[in-house]
Formats: sequence, structure tokens, C-alpha cells
Amino acid sequence: MATVKDDKGVLGVLSIQTTEGILDIALDREAADAIMTAISSIKTELGPES
Repeated sequence: MATVKDDKGVLGVLSIQTTEGILDIALDREAADAIMTAISSIKTELGPES
């Protein structure tokens, strides 16, 4: 995770290691909130940790 700043503001850059290589995703606050909501929903569907 890193941040970058441009004339429109700050973006978070999330780097995810995949089987195809590194995937970098730039997120503003609204996109980051949406991803956190989606991850929470996915975790709920997966059930409790074992």
C-alpha cells in the first residue's frame, strides 16, 4: 500500500500479488470504502474463520 498525490488529491495504491504478477489498483476514498464494504460482504458469506 502506498499513496500518491496529484492535482485532484491523494490516491491509495493497493498492490496485490496474483498468479499473473502484481496488480496495482489506485483508489480514492469512495472507491476504497466500496471495496471495504464488498470485502465485508464476502467475508460474511464465507462464514467464520476456522
